[in-house]
Amino acid sequence: YEETGLKVSVKKLLALFTPLNRLANDTYLFECEAHGGQLSSGNETKEIGFFFIESFPQPSFLIHQQWLKETRQTA
Repeated sequence: YEETGLKVSVKKLLALFTPLNRLANDTYLFECEAHGGQLSSGNETKEIGFFFIESFPQPSFLIHQQWLKETRQTA
Protein backbone atom coordinates (compact mmCIF):
# COMPACT_ATOMS: atom_id res chain seq x y z
CA TYR A 1 0.00 0.00 0.00
CA GLU A 2 2.82 2.38 0.90
CA GLU A 3 4.48 2.27 -2.55
CA THR A 4 1.45 1.69 -4.81
CA GLY A 5 -1.70 2.92 -3.09
CA LEU A 6 -3.25 -0.55 -3.57
CA LYS A 7 -4.58 -2.86 -0.89
CA VAL A 8 -3.56 -6.42 -1.75
CA SER A 9 -3.77 -9.97 -0.48
CA VAL A 10 -0.67 -12.13 -0.78
CA LYS A 11 -1.49 -15.28 -2.76
CA LYS A 12 1.92 -16.96 -2.53
CA LEU A 13 5.64 -16.45 -2.11
CA LEU A 14 7.26 -16.77 -5.54
CA ALA A 15 10.92 -16.41 -4.61
CA LEU A 16 13.42 -15.46 -1.93
CA PHE A 17 16.74 -14.02 -3.01
CA THR A 18 19.59 -13.86 -0.50
CA PRO A 19 22.24 -11.18 -1.13
CA LEU A 20 25.84 -12.12 -1.84
CA ASN A 21 27.10 -9.74 0.83
CA ARG A 22 25.95 -8.04 4.03
CA LEU A 23 25.34 -4.70 2.31
CA ALA A 24 21.82 -5.75 1.27
CA ASN A 25 18.83 -7.56 2.74
CA ASP A 26 16.88 -10.57 1.57
CA THR A 27 14.44 -9.83 -1.26
CA TYR A 28 11.05 -11.53 -1.35
CA LEU A 29 8.86 -11.70 -4.45
CA PHE A 30 5.15 -12.34 -3.90
CA GLU A 31 2.16 -12.96 -6.12
CA CYS A 32 -0.59 -10.62 -4.90
CA GLU A 33 -4.19 -9.83 -5.76
CA ALA A 34 -5.39 -6.21 -5.58
CA HIS A 35 -8.72 -5.69 -3.81
CA GLY A 36 -8.87 -1.97 -3.05
CA GLY A 37 -7.16 1.37 -2.99
CA GLN A 38 -6.17 3.52 -5.92
CA LEU A 39 -3.02 3.07 -8.01
CA SER A 40 -0.78 6.05 -7.24
CA SER A 41 2.91 6.86 -6.97
CA GLY A 42 4.51 8.22 -3.82
CA ASN A 43 7.86 9.24 -2.36
CA GLU A 44 9.46 5.88 -3.22
CA THR A 45 7.99 5.44 -6.71
CA LYS A 46 8.79 7.36 -9.87
CA GLU A 47 6.21 5.65 -12.09
CA ILE A 48 3.66 2.92 -11.55
CA GLY A 49 1.49 0.69 -13.74
CA PHE A 50 0.36 -2.77 -14.74
CA PHE A 51 2.14 -4.63 -17.54
CA PHE A 52 1.85 -7.90 -19.40
CA ILE A 53 4.97 -9.94 -18.70
CA GLU A 54 5.81 -9.91 -22.43
CA SER A 55 5.96 -6.10 -22.43
CA PHE A 56 7.41 -5.58 -18.97
CA PRO A 57 9.57 -2.42 -18.83
CA GLN A 58 13.30 -2.90 -18.55
CA PRO A 59 14.26 -2.89 -14.83
CA SER A 60 16.79 -0.33 -13.67
CA PHE A 61 19.30 -2.92 -12.50
CA LEU A 62 20.54 -6.15 -14.09
CA ILE A 63 19.82 -8.08 -10.88
CA HIS A 64 16.11 -7.26 -11.26
CA GLN A 65 16.14 -8.80 -14.76
CA GLN A 66 17.72 -11.96 -13.33
CA TRP A 67 15.18 -12.17 -10.47
CA LEU A 68 12.26 -11.87 -12.90
CA LYS A 69 13.76 -14.49 -15.23
CA GLU A 70 14.35 -16.96 -12.39
CA THR A 71 10.90 -16.35 -10.90
CA ARG A 72 9.16 -16.98 -14.25
CA GLN A 73 11.07 -20.26 -14.66
CA THR A 74 9.89 -21.57 -11.28
CA ALA A 75 6.30 -20.21 -11.35
